[in-house]
Amino acid sequence: MSILSLLLKLSSGWRSKKSNVDIVCRSSSMIVKKFKVEGLYIVCSTDVVKHLRYMQVLKIWDILPDLCSIQSLVNRLDCFFVRHTDGFIKLCCMKYFEGNLEVPMIWPASLDVIRYKDLCVTSDSVDDVSKDESYVENSKGRELVLPFEVTDEEMEAILYNRSTFIAGRSGTGKTTVLTMKLFQKEQYYNMAEEGLYAVEQSSGGFNATVLRQIFVTVSPELCIAVKQHVSNLKRDYDFGKLWC
Repeated sequence: MSILSLLLKLSSGWRSKKSNVDIVCRSSSMIVKKFKVEGLYIVCSTDVVKHLRYMQVLKIWDILPDLCSIQSLVNRLDCFFVRHTDGFIKLCCMKYFEGNLEVPMIWPASLDVIRYKDLCVTSDSVDDVSKDESYVENSKGRELVLPFEVTDEEMEAILYNRSTFIAGRSGTGKTTVLTMKLFQKEQYYNMAEEGLYAVEQSSGGFNATVLRQIFVTVSPELCIAVKQHVSNLKRDYDFGKLWC
């Protein structure tokens, strides 16, 4: 109840006057906050989400028993935050007060907000890579970037439940859309298979089905990159489930 009470106070705009609440991440400039209640620490940070408008929200990451556990979590979060653009982190760190209360900042939907530093793999970058090298290996750091920041039009293409053919100039997000669609289809398949397995197990039998997807591109290097990218997305997804 004490934790719930503190969360309600935070959501109402109350902020502690203590100076040791903020933790600045090392690799990124994101600020993580810790609030102590009943011998436990609530760890949170400010995020920016888009509905009808862009809006700051308070994201609660965990409730931990000691400072060592907090530092371990902050280190892991820093590896995630370092993928964010400086502009996005700046929006997260901005503050607005009404009297003594800190209230969320709001921006119009027309604001060009880019969350991740590298949202897609483009064929322009592939042109500089020799045939003997994997594009993913050549572009250090890109293979773990999650391409979840997409426009409404791109999301419509991702959610379209049939085959997708996309034509356009380099750098317009074609690979981002198709990679995300491959990944999403696989996750839907895995969730459906887990549910089917639970039902069939109770009835004494289970017949596994196979998901078949094909990604077609004229660039062998890009094909290797996408294959590695989807594999990394699956790994991050499975790690996230274990973490949760």
